[in-house]
Amino acid sequence: MGMSDLDRQIEQLKRCELLMETEKALYLKAMEILVKESNVQCVDAPVTACRLQLRAVPHHEPLMPGWCGVGCDATGRVVTLRLRGLGLGGGLDKLNFAAFPALTELDLNGNYNLNGTIPASISRLSSLELLDLGINGFNGSIPSEFGDLSGLIELRLYNNNLVDAIPHQLSLLPKIVHFDLGSNYLTDLDYANFPEFILKSGNITYLDVSSNTLFGPLPESLPEKLPNIRYLNLSANGFSGRILPSFGKLTKLQDLLIAANKLIGGVPEFLGSMTQLRILEIGEN
Repeated sequence: MGMSDLDRQIEQLKRCELLMETEKALYLKAMEILVKESNVQCVDAPVTACRLQLRAVPHHEPLMPGWCGVGCDATGRVVTLRLRGLGLGGGLDKLNFAAFPALTELDLNGNYNLNGTIPASISRLSSLELLDLGINGFNGSIPSEFGDLSGLIELRLYNNNLVDAIPHQLSLLPKIVHFDLGSNYLTDLDYANFPEFILKSGNITYLDVSSNTLFGPLPESLPEKLPNIRYLNLSANGFSGRILPSFGKLTKLQDLLIAANKLIGGVPEFLGSMTQLRILEIGEN
């Protein structure tokens, strides 16, 4: 039995292929069926996450189904999901991440109402380069399986309700340059020392672990371990000790924020020689 026009259009929509304006009626019916599938989540008006929307185009032009924030490559595979600030709610535990082998960007930032634990199955996104779950209501711990995301370059989990120790597996990510874990309730396995995963992430240029529950003296080896760091935010934790002279070796550092900790001693003179600094916050210590 041959494929019906409706079945054909559903398959076209799944592959993000172009549809003609003359096929609008079938397109609408295909949309109605497709949004009922388990991997398509709708939310209340005024915004829907993956509901297709028609746009006005001249009669002779092809119609691209307006998947909100969904980007496809030339073969129709989904490569980006940029669903920032759409008011989405619910959890991620029922999503089949294995169905997106070509996905490079998953950006759910600023939806506020996304919640529940972050599923370890996200690690099945084998092509992922950017993961942004910031400014939501996720809780629980950071899955240690994130260490399997070998292509990950940027990880943003800030402004959630994450708890427990930061998994040391994050230091295994060979391409990571951007960590933003700020404004959570994260700790470290070793309460007495500076978090080890930071010192083992030698390629990072951006690190924000502010407003967590991290402790330990600032290590003298930090400039040696993080030679490329440009943005360093350790504010509002329990870090202790002095700002060591070795920090003057951070020649690429532009923003240093270490306020609201338990640091002692005066303002080191060498900070005045770090002419590349744009922002320096060391108050409330």
